[in-house]
Amino acid sequence: MLTRLKNTIVGLLIFAGFTLINYLSSTDSLFLISKDVQEFTLRYKYLFLGMIALIYVIQQLFRDLPKPVDMSDVHELRPIIRSYLEHALIEYSKILDSMEVKRPSQVRMNVMFKTRDQAFKGGKLKIIYSLGYNISGEEGKGDTPKFKEPCYTSAEEGELWKKGQGACGAAWKKGDLTVFDSSNTLYQSPKDSLSKRQKEITQGINSVLSIPLWLRGKVIGVLNVDSPRNITETRFDDPLIYSKLDDYVDSLAKICAIFIDGIKV
Repeated sequence: MLTRLKNTIVGLLIFAGFTLINYLSSTDSLFLISKDVQEFTLRYKYLFLGMIALIYVIQQLFRDLPKPVDMSDVHELRPIIRSYLEHALIEYSKILDSMEVKRPSQVRMNVMFKTRDQAFKGGKLKIIYSLGYNISGEEGKGDTPKFKEPCYTSAEEGELWKKGQGACGAAWKKGDLTVFDSSNTLYQSPKDSLSKRQKEITQGINSVLSIPLWLRGKVIGVLNVDSPRNITETRFDDPLIYSKLDDYVDSLAKICAIFIDGIKV
């Protein structure tokens, strides 16, 4: 509302500026101003009009720039996103149970969104929300996982990921899901794009599933599921797993529509 009011006021001032310059440069203004001022305005009339037009163009350009949200908006949505991640992890566990597959002992899930330090710079992905679970020997088929939050280290939460970097960056770049597994050559390519620091941070992760969040024709974030266990246990490459998680991704994207232009860091 405030932005719309500001744009309206600027528009009115620009319109008034054109009218004022045209009036002051005409002889009709002589009963209000001196002839010297009128002649000066007439002499530089098109310069003044050009400057006003330039201000209008700049105002339009700034109006169309991305408008990243503040971290306060991130915190307000935390309970809702946590609920979605919780249900997604429960659903994942149920699918493994239905497949008669033993659940991996640790699974983590996070949602990344693009961050911006200023409107002119492109964003990088950063973990904004996360949830995970550890399964003890007493827990088994049918049991609800015991959730853990936060479940990522400060180094993992603070890392920024460029487009094409890691499984999350690959999902962002391709606009499609990406699978990583440290022991399967079919899924090892995301590791090639990591920096030395990122390799150190993620050395305990052996399988990842990254699914992009699409909204209004653009990728606004990425949902990641990872585990220290390999894909033979996590089954991240199973169509039943990622198709079910895809349902949660669609809902998450709609809820997180305010992050479409990124988050200020």
